[in-house]
Amino acid sequence: MNITQADKYFLKALDAFDYDVDELVESLDYALSHNEEHAPTLCLLGRTHMEKMKNFREAQHCFEMALIADKNYVDTYKYYSKLLIWIGQLDRAKMLIHKAEKTVGMPKVVIIQRKASMYECAGKVDLAMKETQKGRLLSG
Repeated sequence: MNITQADKYFLKALDAFDYDVDELVESLDYALSHNEEHAPTLCLLGRTHMEKMKNFREAQHCFEMALIADKNYVDTYKYYSKLLIWIGQLDRAKMLIHKAEKTVGMPKVVIIQRKASMYECAGKVDLAMKETQKGRLLSG
């Protein structure tokens, strides 16, 4: 099992995400100091800017760097698409969701949720309802 120092600090940061911002930031810094192209850390940094600081421009930059570092890291698609929908960049969100659909390990339910949100924000309620229905069918 090959766990790098960047991985270890990323896991510490992930564990601290919901309850300890100081530990989160410190662990993110350490992880990036060991590997500045560590996609999971860049993605989590993007989430931190997006969800904790509401700094959407910086979050977008972090997500883009995460995609450059590893175009197959699933969580980047999950959270970056959410950000793009939040900030109204629906065309970019649509392209990213399309790429996410082709990414191994991407949960179908996340794709359905993002499409439904995107359609709803675009005022296409009928398409949003269709996506929601797909999700209901998928869940069984």
